[in-house]
Amino acid sequence: MTGIFFFRRSVLLSLGLAGTSMATPPQVIRADEKFFGSGAETYAVLRTVTDNKGSHYNLQSTTRLIERKKTTGEMVRETVMLDREEITDADHVGPGKAPVEIVVHAKDEKEPLGVLLERWPGQGTRTEPAELKRFKIHASGIRFDGRLELMEGNPYIANLKAEGLRFSDWGLVEGLELRDSIFLKAIRADNEGDSDAMWMTVSPAVTAQVRAFRKILPVYLSLGSSAVRAEALELARKAAATLKEAKFASQETEIWRTEQGGSPLYRVVMTGSDYVIKNGKVEELGKVPDIRVVPISSEGFLEWISTEVP
Repeated sequence: MTGIFFFRRSVLLSLGLAGTSMATPPQVIRADEKFFGSGAETYAVLRTVTDNKGSHYNLQSTTRLIERKKTTGEMVRETVMLDREEITDADHVGPGKAPVEIVVHAKDEKEPLGVLLERWPGQGTRTEPAELKRFKIHASGIRFDGRLELMEGNPYIANLKAEGLRFSDWGLVEGLELRDSIFLKAIRADNEGDSDAMWMTVSPAVTAQVRAFRKILPVYLSLGSSAVRAEALELARKAAATLKEAKFASQETEIWRTEQGGSPLYRVVMTGSDYVIKNGKVEELGKVPDIRVVPISSEGFLEWISTEVP
C-alpha cells in the first residue's frame, strides 16, 4: 500500500466464470486501530489489517504497533506484532466444520508489554458524544466549532488527496483527551466491504486553541488592542498587574487575534468578563486607575494567545 488511507478492490475470478458459483469472492481489506497510549512526544496505536485474499478459505490478519508524532501525526516507526493466517481446508467434504490451520508468519517478542506501557502510559478520557459533534470533517481536514482548523499540514490527509481519495468521505466516531493533546478516530467504509480507520492527533499547540475556544465568551470587556503582538502582551501583563494591585475581583487577562483590514489585530480582554458584567462590577472596574474597558463581541476571534509566552 502506498499510504495509510489506501483502499483497493480487486475482484478475482476462478476459471474466468464471473457470476457463477465458481467465482471467488471479492477481496475485502479491513483496517482498524486501537489506541494504545501516549507519551511525552509520541503516541501509539495497534493497527490491524485483515485480508480475505479474495478467497472463502483464507483470512490473513496483521497487527502492527505504530508510533506517531503528537505534533504532526507523522509515523516514527512501526513494528509487526503478529502476522497470522487462517487457512480453512477447501477439500473438506465430511460432516462437521472444516479443519482450520493457523499459520504464524511473524511475531514480535523483543519488548515485553510492561516496557511498552511505560513508554506510552497515557490512556486519556473519552470524548462525550455531544462534544464530539463539535468536531466536523471537511474535504481537507477537521474543524472545531466551524472556525478552528485542526489538521493543517497533516501528512496523511495530504497522502489521501494524492491518492485521489476525499477526506470528507470519512466520519469521526471517537475521541480521547489527555494532558496536552486531543486524539480523534476517523473511519471510512465502502459499499463493497473495505474499511479503514485511523487515530489522528490534534497537536498540543492546536489542542490549547480548542480548549480556549471551548471557554470562549460571546462578549468580552476589552482592555485595549495593538497591531503588534509584543505590545499586546505587554499591555495584557500591565493590566493584570494593575487589577491585582487594586484587588479587583477579576484579575486575569488574555489575548485574542482578530483581523482588521486584512491585517492582524491583537485584542486584550478580561478573562472573567462574564463575571464582571453579570455581577454589576463594570462601574467599579472603571474606578481602577489606568483601566478603561469597552464591551466587544468574540465573533471575529481567530486565535487565542497565551500571556505566559513571549
